[in-house]
Amino acid sequence: MKKQMFISLFAILLLSLLQSNRCEAAAYAYVANSFDGTVLVIDTATHTVITDPTNPIHVGNNPSSVAVSPTGNYVFVAD
Repeated sequence: MKKQMFISLFAILLLSLLQSNRCEAAAYAYVANSFDGTVLVIDTATHTVITDPTNPIHVGNNPSSVAVSPTGNYVFVAD
């Protein structure tokens, strides 16, 4: 379980770094955690998880993917 979450988190961080080379860097990356039904928020500048562990973002039973609106104002989670 932890290994899969680490791999997913690493993949998102890698994609955010690659994305930042093509255009202006995104402020945050969002990772759906299907194990506990939450979404993690990562600061792409510092590569740290900024979601409060005592108050996680619950989104449903089995989130599978995350999309951010072009303006960055909205985050959509497929559940």
